[in-house]
Amino acid sequence: MRDEIREMIAFPSCVQCEVTNRCQAKCVMCPVWTDKMTRKRETMTWEIFGKVVDDCVGKKIDEFHLHQSGEPLLIGIDELALRVRYAKDKLNPQGTKVGFYTNGGLMTETASEVILDAQPDFIIFSFDGGIKEDYEKVRAGLNFEEVVANIKYFAKRRIERNLVDKIRMGTMFIPQKANENHVAEYLDLFKGLQFDVGTGGLNNYAGDIDDEKIMHRFQHKIREEERPCWRLWTTMVVQSNSKISLCCSDFNGTQIIGDVRNNTIEEIWQGKKLEAIRKMHIEHKQNLIPICKNCDVMDYIGVPSWWYA
Repeated sequence: MRDEIREMIAFPSCVQCEVTNRCQAKCVMCPVWTDKMTRKRETMTWEIFGKVVDDCVGKKIDEFHLHQSGEPLLIGIDELALRVRYAKDKLNPQGTKVGFYTNGGLMTETASEVILDAQPDFIIFSFDGGIKEDYEKVRAGLNFEEVVANIKYFAKRRIERNLVDKIRMGTMFIPQKANENHVAEYLDLFKGLQFDVGTGGLNNYAGDIDDEKIMHRFQHKIREEERPCWRLWTTMVVQSNSKISLCCSDFNGTQIIGDVRNNTIEEIWQGKKLEAIRKMHIEHKQNLIPICKNCDVMDYIGVPSWWYA
C-alpha cells in the first residue's frame, strides 16, 4: 500500500457524531423508531460532543456530521446551531466540512434563519416522495406540504442571504416500491432553487429491515463475491451514548469497538478491535461477524478508486 494511502486511512475521513438518536418520523425503511431500537433514546451531552470534536482537531478529515440514527433538530434549534458553530470553529481551519442530514419536518421559517446564521458547510434534506401519497407512505408522521414548504423557504433564504457558495444544500431521495413511480415529480419539485436534487440507495440495516418488501426496481446487485467493506477504513460512528459502533448500519450498537470517554478517536480507529474486524473482512470472513453477516451495503456500491492501491 502506498504511503499516501496509509496516511489517508490513518484517521477516519468522515466522523458521524450522533447528537441524538431520537426521531419524530416513522419511515418504512428505518428501524430506529421501532422496538428494534433497544438502546436508550437520548441527546449527546456537551461533554461527549466536545470530546469528539476536539479529538478531530489537527487530523485529516473531510467531513464531520452531526447526525446518525436520529433527527438532529430535535435537540433544539439553538442548541444545534451552537454545536454547528463549535465544530466549525474547531475543524474548518483544517479543511473539514461540518453539516448534517435532516428530514426537514422541524425546519420552520424560524429554524431556517437560525441554522442559516450558523452556516453549516452542508445540509441535506432526506425527502422520499414525488407526490403526497408516496411521501407520507414512506415518511410516516411527516406532512408532505409542510416539508416541501420548509425546504423551499430554506432554499429561498439561502439565495437571498447570499449563502449559496457557503452552504452546500441538497435533497436525498431513496427510491423504493412505495415511491418509484413518481421519481420524475420529485426531480421537478425544487427546480430553480440552486441546490442538488439527488437520489440514494436502499440498504437493509445489516439485516434488520426486510429490503425485499420495499426494495426499488432501480437497484441492482454488483457484487459477485464477498469483499471487504471499505467503510471500515473511512467512517467512524459515535453514538449519542459515547460508544463507537462498528458502522452506520449498526444503529443499535451491537458491535461496539470503543468509547470516547475512555479513549481518543485515533486510539479506537487504530486499535486492536477494529483492526481484527478489518482483517476478517480482508480474509473474507465477515460472515463470522454478526452485524456484517446479513448486511447488503457492499452488494450495491462500488469500490473507491484508492482501494486496490
